[in-house]
Amino acid sequence: MGLFWALSASFFCGYVMALWHLPRRYRRIWHTSLIRRSQNKWLQIEVARMRHAQVAARSRGKRTVPPWKVRLKKIRPQWSCLHKLMLGMVHRWYPRVTSVLSVGPNTLVGWGKRWQKIFWTRLIQLGKKRKKMKPRGRPPEYAHLYDVVRCIKETDPSYGHVRIANIITRELGEKVSADTVLRILKKLGLNSRPGKQDKRRQEQTWREFLNKHNVCSMDFKTVFDLRIRPMYVLNIMDHARRVLVYSACTYHPTAEWVAQVLREAFPFDTAPKYMVLDRDSIFIPIVHRVLPSMGITVRRIGLKCPWQNGVVERFHRTMQEELLDYVIPIGEAHLSRLLKEYREFYNTARPHMKLDGESPESAPVPAHQPATVHELPDGRRLEAVSWIGGLHHSYRWAV
Repeated sequence: MGLFWALSASFFCGYVMALWHLPRRYRRIWHTSLIRRSQNKWLQIEVARMRHAQVAARSRGKRTVPPWKVRLKKIRPQWSCLHKLMLGMVHRWYPRVTSVLSVGPNTLVGWGKRWQKIFWTRLIQLGKKRKKMKPRGRPPEYAHLYDVVRCIKETDPSYGHVRIANIITRELGEKVSADTVLRILKKLGLNSRPGKQDKRRQEQTWREFLNKHNVCSMDFKTVFDLRIRPMYVLNIMDHARRVLVYSACTYHPTAEWVAQVLREAFPFDTAPKYMVLDRDSIFIPIVHRVLPSMGITVRRIGLKCPWQNGVVERFHRTMQEELLDYVIPIGEAHLSRLLKEYREFYNTARPHMKLDGESPESAPVPAHQPATVHELPDGRRLEAVSWIGGLHHSYRWAV
């Protein structure tokens, strides 16, 4: 075997030396003739391959496709990696030789792109990342998030995954999305949302944007006490950040009582520019005398069109679901105290979806609010601040 390789090496060296000692013009002639012979050989191979191409004889039931409708089927060559490498080298140094093949430059470029795709696919599957490359995909779910979500859900079962995500992001400083909280609740086997929730968020229009500036609205909400007597709650909402400006209740609503509530809600020069209200008969003296004297422009909605005063109407539903469904007012004083506590909770601690999880007013939690400390398995301490007698909670890390 060694003798064979020695003879082959000596023959190759002698061949190269003989070619080197040839005159330049003879060397050019020999080189050109070699290229032409290679091209002719490749042309012969191509012609033979096209002559022996398979013809697709497609059957249509018992009939056969006529010969004039039969088209030659071009067979794609099956190349191995070694053949592709050799063909690429030949194309690099002798492009005229490969020009007669059915493999063109675009095919070589396609092979290169396919190799890049396979390379990066395997790199991602193996979890390898290049230097200075940003991490891709969803951030990892930390173990303590499961304990925090379980603690909040057990303390307040009525909270949905969107509200829990807003609480964790705003009050605890842990950036987490609602989908992550929903997935954690499903893994823990807890109910993600008691009621139906519409996840679509439409962009605001120019009319909504302009109406938010210095615009308030007010309306009555009917509540029944322990003896089934109707009480009327007057709520005044600010459109800018959905602030509950004032909330008061009475058994006998009159125009004088509404005027006094407006004076208490907007002392000095804090009155808004516009006030939106419905066509209740109690508001007739308010519209003609009280509001104009305070410098407020009145905007009354259409007859039987409550959707035109949608901000305060939507707040009535929130108040019903978060407060009035859980209590039975004993009297006017009892309900007034509950409304005062709920107003403080709504403005300072409750996350609002329209405000991207922030509360209407950014104010510190009062010191008089009681808090319950929860010990997490990782050693952290989570404080649940109680509101309205434990009906709702806000959360913070214990110092």
